[in-house]
Order: sequence, then structure tokens, then C-alpha cells
Amino acid sequence: MANKKNKKKKRKKKKNKIKNDYSSLLKKIEENGLVPKDIIWNESENTNKPKMSEVLVDFAEPLLEAADDNLSAEVAITISALVWNLTFMPENKREDEILKMIPIVSPTDDINDLIMTKSIINMLIVRKEEFFADNKKYILDYEISFAGNKGLNLSVASTLIVNK
Repeated sequence: MANKKNKKKKRKKKKNKIKNDYSSLLKKIEENGLVPKDIIWNESENTNKPKMSEVLVDFAEPLLEAADDNLSAEVAITISALVWNLTFMPENKREDEILKMIPIVSPTDDINDLIMTKSIINMLIVRKEEFFADNKKYILDYEISFAGNKGLNLSVASTLIVNK
């Protein structure tokens, strides 16, 4: 009986920590003036939809599978978040942004790395359109941490894109 209560307390404590992480991320966004407070999409209000952190990890899965350390996992999430948001741009403007992004996210200036980076970006765009086309959440910010052997801990703040 006491063991069940302890487990319940631990789950509640963990749940509260997640909420605190998310609220600190929202506070950071508001302080930076990225978006007005009233338009931030709050995950807790949409419990029937998957959390954006889970969606981003699923989206980044091909890159995360190849990641062999924390730094490469962090790079995988960063590239995935950038490409995710890039997919909301009109296609005719997207190519210019891809060309700006390639030298920033490529590991080196070697032509083979630049070509590989462009193919990774294109693969992620196709992945977004095939598997996540209905998800219209724009990533405002995210925080990544690694908790020992538990792996990646990701908090994502996002907002719903509304077509005008």
C-alpha cells in the first residue's frame, strides 16, 4: 500500500516538473516578445491531441536513429524544428530559405556534406507533408536536456497556424 502511494507521489511530482518546464518556456517566449501571450497554444487545453514535443521527436526519428551521442541528437532536433517551420512557407520562397540554412546546419563546408544536408532537409520536408500534413502547429521555441540514461527530454512551445 505504501509503495503504491510513493509511486503515485513520484508520478505527480514528475507531472508537475513537466508543467513547470513548459510554463518556464512560455514565460521565456513572452519575455522575448516573440508572440502575444493570448495566442500561445497551450498543450494542456488540447489533451486529445499529441504533445508537440512527442510530434517533434517522431518527426525527427530518422535523424535521431543515426544520432550516436547527445550533441548529434540535439542537432537532429534543431534541424527538424527548423525544417518543420520551413514547411509553412510558400513553396516559391522555401528554396531560398533552404539555401540559407544549408551552410548553417552542415557539419563542414565540404561539397559532399552540403549535398547531404540538402538531401536531409528535402527528406524532412517530404516526411512532414506525408505523415504530419494535418499538424499546423508552428514551433516557437524548445528546450532540450538529457537526463542520464533516460535520454532526451524535450519541451516545445508551439502555436496553431491560422490561415487568413
